[in-house]
Amino acid sequence: PLMSVTVCFFLALFAGVAQASDVEIVESVPAETVYGSQQTLRPTDVWPAMIDGARKTLDIEEFYINSLGAMGPVLDAVKAAARRGVAVRVLVDSKFYKKSHEAPDMLKTVPGIEVRLLTMPGVQHAKFFVVDGREVYVGSQNMDGLALTQIHEIGVMLRNGAMAETFLGVFESDWSLAAAQAQGASALSTPAVAAGQGPLNSFRPVTIGGAKMYPVFSPVSLLGPGYESEIDALFRLLRGARKSIHIQVMNYGISVYGGSGMWTDLDSELKAAAGRGVQVSMAVADWTFANKTDAENLKRLSATPNIRLKYSKIPRASGGFTPYSRVDHSKYMVIDGKTSWISTSNWQKDYFYSSRNATIVAESEDLARKLDGVFDATWNGPYVRDVTADMTIEPPEIASPRK
Repeated sequence: PLMSVTVCFFLALFAGVAQASDVEIVESVPAETVYGSQQTLRPTDVWPAMIDGARKTLDIEEFYINSLGAMGPVLDAVKAAARRGVAVRVLVDSKFYKKSHEAPDMLKTVPGIEVRLLTMPGVQHAKFFVVDGREVYVGSQNMDGLALTQIHEIGVMLRNGAMAETFLGVFESDWSLAAAQAQGASALSTPAVAAGQGPLNSFRPVTIGGAKMYPVFSPVSLLGPGYESEIDALFRLLRGARKSIHIQVMNYGISVYGGSGMWTDLDSELKAAAGRGVQVSMAVADWTFANKTDAENLKRLSATPNIRLKYSKIPRASGGFTPYSRVDHSKYMVIDGKTSWISTSNWQKDYFYSSRNATIVAESEDLARKLDGVFDATWNGPYVRDVTADMTIEPPEIASPRK
């Protein structure tokens, strides 16, 4: 009948409109803030939709998982996937599991879901999941309800089989390592699986949605043949900058966690870029100032010609102080308005050399323009202040309110 044909036509039309493109930048927006670009999607929409679309496999590698607030629908989607026959594997950091074990323990009770704990020299800090070996999500968001609604975050959704295969190579390596560790293995080194024709990298990128893209990973010591390290790629990109570098990262530091001495390699690269006339603009979160060494270094760095630093301090929500929230947890960069870096790593040595992390590098003026729009909202917004050599450092509100 004509009516049925008409209804089917409009249903198909609306389904096409609702379907995301093959590349989408996904932004977590803290409630009651001016943030939230019209050029980005929200993880509260993207994550359940991706998981609901799973038909065969769902592989999740996260720093930690909890069931707070907006994570409820996400976990419901994961459980529903398992109930319809999707093979679900969940990998979380073994150290943080001790602090946040309720959600992983709950997932373990669901038939079709297997959970393993991974021990890294630092931590398992990557945040990504792969759906059916065809879609990938990676970004700064932990699987935490606060990360979805009370923290500023940036991630990216990608629909591409080669990209998914490359991430699955890392996941399979970590999954096997976690199994060996559960049996008492002490070794922390195993090569990443080079799936298919080999992993994507800067010499073998893939074009997705018109953008030339490839992933890079940390730590350096746990990468197999063909997998490029974050730190090598980061240095290469910084050295190639000609006009501008826009950086937003939660923590930037020279201190080395659990050790002595200072790591100044990134400082040197930023200063070298500035020395050849590149305008470097970097926004960090006020949480960086919890470390006095890193705070003082930022003050010194701010005096470098062509380097301008700001720090963000997102105000409390109207409901009052909430621990470990109201912070800019984003980790991204835009170079020369052309190259984008969307990552799970803070800019400190431990994240690159001791911990598992992942980054997407994209060569696309369109994506860079969208990310620069997010950056401009921070840089010119109401929540940032300049870092200066003579500024007074106020302790940040992290686990408890400042008195």
